[in-house]
This record gives sequence, C-alpha cells and structure tokens, in this order.
Amino acid sequence: MFLDCGMPPLVSFAYRGTVTATVLESKVTFECYQDYILEGLPTIECKMDGWTAPPVCRAGTAKFSFKQWFILYGEKTHDVEIASISGRLSSPTSFD
Repeated sequence: MFLDCGMPPLVSFAYRGTVTATVLESKVTFECYQDYILEGLPTIECKMDGWTAPPVCRAGTAKFSFKQWFILYGEKTHDVEIASISGRLSSPTSFD
C-alpha cells in the first residue's frame, strides 16, 4: 500500500522546511518567524491518517527563562543571569 499525505499544512508566521517527500513516515519541520514563539512540536510526520498536528506560532507573549552562570573574569568570579527569549540567548557585554 502506498500512502501519500499530500503537501503538509502551512503554519501562520512560520517557515516550513523543505518538503522532500509526502509519503508515510515523511517529516517536515517548522520554525517560527523572529519574535514569535512556537507552541507544540516543531516537526510533523505523515501517518496512516494524515499529517500529525502542526505547531502554532504566537506573537507578543515573550516567555523568559533564567539560568545562573559563573564567569571567571580576571581574578574574580561574577554571577551572570542569561535570559532566553524564543530560544535566543543574550549575555552581558561587560562586567563591573
């Protein structure tokens, strides 16, 4: 049996990865536009009943997560908090 799911769905505010096949077990990955947050799994797959549920890209609801890092600068150890927004990391440009 040859199953073809057809073209995968489009996701608003997202780039769709290259579609190399649309048959059973084919996969496609989505990436949200800058400043949009992906909800759900980024990769969908062609199954017996069609494509699995695509993700959603939402705007304007920045979610922060913080990690504590210790950086040795000169002879002192500095505590640094690095905030992650939509998977991008920012770090300080100088230490006081």
